[in-house]
Amino acid sequence: MLTLFYLSLTVSIGALLVGLARLSGLFIGVSAIAFVPTALYFLVGANNAYQFIALTPVVLLVVAFLLEYLKKRMLGLKKV
Repeated sequence: MLTLFYLSLTVSIGALLVGLARLSGLFIGVSAIAFVPTALYFLVGANNAYQFIALTPVVLLVVAFLLEYLKKRMLGLKKV
């Protein structure tokens, strides 16, 4: 079980780094989805400030949508 936790965390961090390097909303979205099991672990298992780690997938999804929106907006401005 702990192996799945570490695998999810590794995939999430790796996808986040690739997404930030390439400015890709897709990779950041994959990172958010991969981080959900880790977030649920801290949401259910912690009774202190560590529960705020559960908000990480939400923040990552907002960043991914915002990044894709800004990319489309900038491409739309370049065509004019």
